[in-house]
This record gives sequence, structure tokens and C-alpha cells, in this order.
Amino acid sequence: MSVFVEKWHEVTSSFHLSIEETTMTLNVVSCLLHLHVKGRLLDHVVPLSKDEGINFMVELLGSDMVEA
Repeated sequence: MSVFVEKWHEVTSSFHLSIEETTMTLNVVSCLLHLHVKGRLLDHVVPLSKDEGINFMVELLGSDMVEA
């Protein structure tokens, strides 16, 4: 795991390996960690306002208001 951490490139949000640059998709993470992904990613019908989106990021993802 530490090898992957060393290869992470923050600007492109990808891993720079000796053979190529690669990104981790939700499907890859699901396969590697044996996690079942169910349902829709966003299941709300009414569009969110910017303030509602920020509140969701703070409440559900643990982000702070500045980062959100």
C-alpha cells in the first residue's frame, strides 16, 4: 500500500507507475476491496443548490465548510 501512496500524483489525481499513468475508478476499488456498490450514485430528484451541496459534503463526507 505504501508503494501506491508514493506513486500518487495530486495534480492529476492518478498513480504514476513505471508502465503508465492510471486512475482508480469506483469499479476498480469495488473489485479490489470486494465492496458491493448498490443503487444510484445520486438518487435525489430535485437539483441541489450550492448551499445544500456544501451541507451534504460537511454532514456526509466530514469535510469542513472551507474545503466544501
